[in-house]
Amino acid sequence: MSGEARSGMVARMEIVVVGPADVGGGAEAVARALRTAWDEAGATVRCVVGRRATTDEGVIVLPHANHRGAVARATLAAGGWAGRRLGLADDDVGRLAKLAEPLRVAESLAGHEDFNHPGTAHLLELLPARPDVLHLHNLHGGYFDLRALPRLSRALPTFLTLHDPWLMTGHCAHPVTCERWRTGCGSCPDLQAYPSIRRDATAYNWRRKEAIYRRSRLYVGAPSRWILGMVQDSMLRHGVVETRHIPHGVDLQTFHARTRAEARRALSVDDADLVVTLDVDRRKAFRSTALAWDALHEVATRHPARRMVVLAMGEDGPVAENGRAQFRHVGRLRSPAEVARCYQAADVLLHLTRADTFPNSVMEAMACGCVVVASSVGGIPEQLQHGVHGILVPPARTAPVVEALDALLLDPTRRDRLARAAAAHARAAFDLHATADAYLRWFEEVVEARA
Repeated sequence: MSGEARSGMVARMEIVVVGPADVGGGAEAVARALRTAWDEAGATVRCVVGRRATTDEGVIVLPHANHRGAVARATLAAGGWAGRRLGLADDDVGRLAKLAEPLRVAESLAGHEDFNHPGTAHLLELLPARPDVLHLHNLHGGYFDLRALPRLSRALPTFLTLHDPWLMTGHCAHPVTCERWRTGCGSCPDLQAYPSIRRDATAYNWRRKEAIYRRSRLYVGAPSRWILGMVQDSMLRHGVVETRHIPHGVDLQTFHARTRAEARRALSVDDADLVVTLDVDRRKAFRSTALAWDALHEVATRHPARRMVVLAMGEDGPVAENGRAQFRHVGRLRSPAEVARCYQAADVLLHLTRADTFPNSVMEAMACGCVVVASSVGGIPEQLQHGVHGILVPPARTAPVVEALDALLLDPTRRDRLARAAAAHARAAFDLHATADAYLRWFEEVVEARA
């Protein structure tokens, strides 16, 4: 296809992006970045979500309440009125409304995954025009009825970007070391893993998902070959028409290396021998925050004369001291520019986790010239080469983390070499526009083939 013809097709293309929310981290951040890039390319992009946080034009909320039973609708209306007067959160009102749906409550008590989100069946009716493609992101999070996939995917080309393995398990977003997702789940070792369930109905949940996929036609994009390999071994494969490996990207205009001294002055850490940043958000259950703190305190104890500053993103908390080391909580950073400033000032991002698919934070930190010390799990080894762009450590072990931090603290030359290599690799491998373009080309190929 000529560049002119392709440009014309993009300008005529209508894309609907479906996700849990219109803003957020992880999957929501990826979806939002892609929407922005496609909009800039000339496509018409709309977003259908479970929760809305902005007034952005083109964002539509799935109207589940409108399609529930009369009693549930009345309970929701009364709960909303009472909630406004009493200051209740929307989640509390939603839990109250569930009591008006006894079958839904019984299914939850039995350990069934909650697919009771009736607005999903009316998704296409919400749109002013029939789109060319649907692009789905995380489908867990209490907003999407998986049973709508067969009808939606036969009505329109339906693309699915995987952010975790939830679609391939009996309930959990990450099975970590459990392999039962390959053979049908059951006898689940961790019912509390997100999204948690009350009883072990994982074999039932697995079979229900398999039955849905057998009637679906999905184009599955994966940021890592690791999770793409899981697709081939899982029940999701029954619904797959085609898969493609398309790594996520970041906005390199925001996430880029700058003079570290200047960035450090802005955060008042210019007197530090080593600045380390990490994410301590407790909602991210797989992050090994305790291990990170233990390793950092060990390094600080070993080198009491060295000035080390730790910038903990995600939560507020008091400043702690260990010799000349200082541990600061910088809270939840609201904008990508604020996150970039942290990475630009830091020497090291410490990303310790038991499971991950293709974390944005690793790409963002590398693009800012920050050396990543990360667990060698999931798709992370595909993001950086050990000893070349950063340092990979085995999960759940403190000693290798201490050794890596110790070496980076004592060897500024090696630290600078890794930082420059990380920034160069990120510019070549993690460009958001390359990701957006790869998906656009795929959309166009499938739309043309169907036409």
